[in-house]
Amino acid sequence: MSGADPVIRVASEGDRASINAIELSADALFAGLITLPPAPPRDAGFDLPGFVLVAESAGRVVGFVLVLDFDGRFHLEQLSVHPDHQRQGLGARLVAAAEGEIVARGGSVVTLRTFADVPWNAPFYRRLGYVEHDLPVALRGLVDTERRLGLLAAGTRLTMAKQLAPDVVAAPAVSVLPLRDGPDGIEVF
Repeated sequence: MSGADPVIRVASEGDRASINAIELSADALFAGLITLPPAPPRDAGFDLPGFVLVAESAGRVVGFVLVLDFDGRFHLEQLSVHPDHQRQGLGARLVAAAEGEIVARGGSVVTLRTFADVPWNAPFYRRLGYVEHDLPVALRGLVDTERRLGLLAAGTRLTMAKQLAPDVVAAPAVSVLPLRDGPDGIEVF
């Protein structure tokens, strides 16, 4: 990329139309490889727990990443870059920014679901350190959603994950609060 690298920022309400347009233009690249069902508007992503980051270049949104947060289980739901800005490292930059945000929010692992045989899907994520993984039980409803949207009929889907930080292990703890009788009742030291 040139000296005018796109800036990655948190999406705003004003980015909705651009995000939908980017997804439609990026989905057109699947023609001839697989038949994708029409994409639902990404407006719903703004209303779900998680976050959306966008890449902006010259005042125009040119890519986005949508990450869902299922009670601390983070799932990279969508990554799209406008075809005019693909193959310049922007997708990898968006994923890296999303991974950084996940760690900042206390997450240690991110999962995703993708097409196994599309060159810019599973092979792309493998290059970024993602490995095939079982979908956590808490996220298995995503497969039902993919079935309902027609994605399972479009091609082989697989789950991938990446460890971003060490898992936090819960440690047993005990709190002791010394009490004493006081002039107005029990007091805590």
